[in-house]
Amino acid sequence: MPIWLRNAGQVPFPGIAYCFRKFHALISDLVRGAWVRYVRQQNLALIGETADLHEFLFGSERNNLAVVRPVLLDLQHGRCFYCNRGIIGETAHVDHFVAWARYPVDLAHNFVLADRRCNSKKRDRLPACEHLAAWTEGNAQYGAQLGDALGQHGIVGELATSNRVAQWA
Repeated sequence: MPIWLRNAGQVPFPGIAYCFRKFHALISDLVRGAWVRYVRQQNLALIGETADLHEFLFGSERNNLAVVRPVLLDLQHGRCFYCNRGIIGETAHVDHFVAWARYPVDLAHNFVLADRRCNSKKRDRLPACEHLAAWTEGNAQYGAQLGDALGQHGIVGELATSNRVAQWA
């Protein structure tokens, strides 16, 4: 009879729960690292060596996007990206065009400014095709300016990556 049946009701390895709690961060890092290596190995031809696979698979901490708001207010002339109504400073929401829930990376070219109503309505959904066209056009026109302005605040600006993500989504 297996030991786990023979000792029913007893903990076969006393202290194991304590060790899992104590070393949770270490174990999580080890498992995530192994998973990233495995996924990269299985998809090397598709994703290459340079993709930040860890950030893509497990996301990153959400940044404070307050620094993005003034840049977008200027570029969008104080108008909501989705409905084109005027918005004022603090009432403007910085929205991830391709929702954070679908691609949890802050890329400079993936941000648009929206009013509270439009941002709440969109939530984690993908925008309509007409918005994709407007987003693509806006990035073609202001992409370099947006990347430079937000790059000064440590936000990565890779227009090609943002375009690929939007097309994929």
